[in-house]
Amino acid sequence: MRIKKLNKIDGALKSLFENHKMCITLMITSLATTLLRKEKKKSRKSSEIKKPHSFVDVQMITLNNKVKRKNINNNDISKTTLNKQLLKTC
Repeated sequence: MRIKKLNKIDGALKSLFENHKMCITLMITSLATTLLRKEKKKSRKSSEIKKPHSFVDVQMITLNNKVKRKNINNNDISKTTLNKQLLKTC
């Protein structure tokens, strides 16, 4: 019984991922840009530049660069406008 439930959940997650790849990608990029923005504020306060030290940090910087290439100004995006953009694409 438990295995059947796990298989149903697994199938549902796979179909959800297949149907909403773009939405998930946008959520990850918005999370990454938000985290980078917070990191920049911290580094300004402490007046030291922090270097990426883990794979996750490097991935967030890569995602942030992709967003910049799409001509989205990171400073102008608030949480509400970002959420509206995500809802429109999903």
